[in-house]
Amino acid sequence: MYFRMISTWAGNFFLITFAFIVLLLAQVSQSPQCINSKLIEKITFPDQSSIFRCENKEDVPFSKDFHRKQVLIENEILPFEKWVTLFWGPSQTNLHVQLYQKPQVTQTLNGMIKIWDKEFYSSWAFQKAVMMDVLKTQIANERLRLFVSDFYVRVWNQDQQKGYGDINSFLSHRWWLAYSKMNMQDQYVFLKQLPLHLKKNSSEILNTFDLVIQLTQLQKDLQPLPFQKLIDSQGGLQPFLLKAQFDYLILNQEINTETLKQFDLLQSRFPGKEIGVWNGESLYHVPSKSYLAAKSFQEIKAQHYIWEMCEDVQMQELFKIPAQVRKVLLVKNCAQKQAQVYGSYIRGGIETFAASQPEVHFVLLDLPSLESQKNVLKTEIKVFDLMIHQKKYADLLKDMGWQSIQHNKSLNIIKAESYVDSVESFRVF
Repeated sequence: MYFRMISTWAGNFFLITFAFIVLLLAQVSQSPQCINSKLIEKITFPDQSSIFRCENKEDVPFSKDFHRKQVLIENEILPFEKWVTLFWGPSQTNLHVQLYQKPQVTQTLNGMIKIWDKEFYSSWAFQKAVMMDVLKTQIANERLRLFVSDFYVRVWNQDQQKGYGDINSFLSHRWWLAYSKMNMQDQYVFLKQLPLHLKKNSSEILNTFDLVIQLTQLQKDLQPLPFQKLIDSQGGLQPFLLKAQFDYLILNQEINTETLKQFDLLQSRFPGKEIGVWNGESLYHVPSKSYLAAKSFQEIKAQHYIWEMCEDVQMQELFKIPAQVRKVLLVKNCAQKQAQVYGSYIRGGIETFAASQPEVHFVLLDLPSLESQKNVLKTEIKVFDLMIHQKKYADLLKDMGWQSIQHNKSLNIIKAESYVDSVESFRVF
């Protein structure tokens, strides 16, 4: 019995010691965490851990985020990087990528890319940011750089999106139409020759357009675009102006993948309506994931303009809306924005919206009528403040043609009886 106990204890001791040695050896032999990249010098994860380029030989604490995402990085990011350098050669780029846990619009500044971590691993936004940095020393004209970046990212992704960023995307999609009909050998030759043209002289882009035609014999695909007029004196792309028209245009300054999903769902409920979303700079036509810079449009029209805000807005800001709109619905909301709440407004107008959102402050304006009253308005006055303090602004409201107000108690909304219906209805507490 005694010897059996000694034997059992010795066996257990041996197993524990052996397991400890194996774990120790595994820890010692574990390869250092790093990224074998020529373009990315550093990645900072949402938990604030960081990894560096392998050749830097940085000694860093173990990163759980990198451990979980290492395969994705090696399968998605590094192959794209190698493919880019195949055509544009080695780069002096030293990118720092900062990943965020919450959704945000991708930003690139001074060699740093700030991006939502879910969009990092296979994202057009990230790939275009990388391309723009690679090309900054090779193509001087920024507009042309944007165009070329979009085209190469489009080729890499097999044109899974119809546009991204601005009108350059429209042009690069047309290039893709020609490129996709080439055989593989001509595709490779084209991608190799394009950098040679552009490094020599930006104006050589005209010859490159000719090259597409020669290689593909697709004159019918490319002729409708006035290419000669698109090139400016510096060899960059001229602005290309379009027109856009919507039934409902919604201002949302927090556009990201999640909010676009909400607007896609909203559009699916009203397939007969044209719905647009914009953040003050970029204009989306849902349910498409593509967007164009608002400055690309010569004209933007909308029957209804929905402006959700946390702070009150001055009257003069209404006249700066960069679109021709009829109705303006101002909604006071400091909470997280939900696109679906506007389904009731699209379905049945302001009374249906008021019934479905009994706690929401709003003002519905007729903008052309309001513009006709510019001569009597004090444009620095804030809209919701005017509705709340009617006694204070009694003289102004009289000049605006107000005679009386009607209170719909069941909906808790107020309608002004006026010679000019610039303020159609509102709710303030």
